[in-house]
Amino acid sequence: MCKLNGHKILIEGNHDYKNLKDPKFRACFAEVYQYLKIKHDGHACILSHYPFLEWDGMHRGSLHFHGHLHGNTSGLEKFRAMDVGMDSTGQILIELSEAIGRIKDNAIKQHH
Repeated sequence: MCKLNGHKILIEGNHDYKNLKDPKFRACFAEVYQYLKIKHDGHACILSHYPFLEWDGMHRGSLHFHGHLHGNTSGLEKFRAMDVGMDSTGQILIELSEAIGRIKDNAIKQHH
């Protein structure tokens, strides 16, 4: 993981607390978050390890990227939410622009 170039951000998962105790593992990442809200290419993106039934700005078209499900479905697949874990995508890494492209035209999820 440390051999990859670029500014690496870890969205901490339920097992990462063990890994983050290792200074060598922690040093691989410029930043570590449990939840991150960013803008990328004009898209509001919510990043977390866990899938959320409702996420910030979802009814305004924000995108939600998560992991945790290991390829299982969440029921959110028709909306602007995506499991970006390797078990789901078949990719160790996925560029954020590619992930956005896959779901940006999906249905906008409304509040409850």
